[in-house]
Amino acid sequence: MRCSKTIMTSFFILLLSYGCASYEAVSLPKLQPEFAANSQKINDVIMSVKIFTKDDCKRYYDADIIELGYQPIQVSVDNETKNYYLLSRTGINQPTVPPEEVAKKAYRSTAGRVDLWVSGGMYMASFSASCS
Repeated sequence: MRCSKTIMTSFFILLLSYGCASYEAVSLPKLQPEFAANSQKINDVIMSVKIFTKDDCKRYYDADIIELGYQPIQVSVDNETKNYYLLSRTGINQPTVPPEEVAKKAYRSTAGRVDLWVSGGMYMASFSASCS
C-alpha cells in the first residue's frame, strides 16, 4: 500500500510540473535575399519579404496570429549604396498595426490552467491521505 501511495504521489507531482506554462522566445532568422521567395533588387537596394504561415506563427510567436486577424510579414532591406533611405510604416500602402496591439490581443493568461492543476493536486492529496 505504501509503494502505491508513493507512486501515485510521484505521478501527480510529475503531472503538476507539466501544467506550468512556459514560452521561450525564438529569434527570427535573418532573411537572406538569395533564399527568399519574394526578393527584388533595384539600384543596389535589395528588399526581401517573407509572409508568415500558421506554422511560422506557432514557431516564432507561440500563437496563431493569423487566426486573430493579422498577417505577419518579415521585411529585410539590404542597402548596398551610399544613399540613405527611410522605410516608414506610414509610407506603406497596406494597413499596419503596432506590435504592442498584436501582443495584447495574442496574450494568454495561464491563471485558469494553474487553478485547474492546483485544485487537481489538492484533490489527489486528500484522496491519497484518505487511503492511509
